[in-house]
Amino acid sequence: MNTSAQPEYLGDLGPTTADDYQTLLESFAQAFWETDAQGHVVTDSPSWRAYTGQSLEQWLGQGWLSAVHPQDRATAQRQWQHSVQQRSPYNAEYRMQRPDGGWRWTNVRASPMLNPDGSVRKWLGLNIDISEKKTSRTSPPSAATPHPTDHRSRPDGDVGMGSDHQSGVLE
Repeated sequence: MNTSAQPEYLGDLGPTTADDYQTLLESFAQAFWETDAQGHVVTDSPSWRAYTGQSLEQWLGQGWLSAVHPQDRATAQRQWQHSVQQRSPYNAEYRMQRPDGGWRWTNVRASPMLNPDGSVRKWLGLNIDISEKKTSRTSPPSAATPHPTDHRSRPDGDVGMGSDHQSGVLE
């Protein structure tokens, strides 16, 4: 009988591979992408193009901004530039274009990948669709399903742009 606090292991799971990480990303992110150290898109992302409907040419450089809702674009760009300049993780929520021309809410997260000397080598990021969560927060609660009121929403039902610069979340 093992009386130590250590659990008994039944077998070796093997090393975690790049394919394992790819599978994990694909299971919850609608798009994943990378940029150069300055935050410019220089490589293709088929998942981004499928998520937004942008062509490769539209997506490259700073073209991703054209897929951001016009009311959210300036804030998204300012927050991204701030993260790149500060080399700090990016975490923002804003509306993104769908391939059919509509809009959906997305949570965008990115982190700098560093060289051994501490300089940024590139950025890796992903988009998680949060439209359902956002829609449920701005819909009136039903009697059967209580949920908190979002006091940051405007009376017209549109979610306003907040100033949560700490987390980079547009509200």
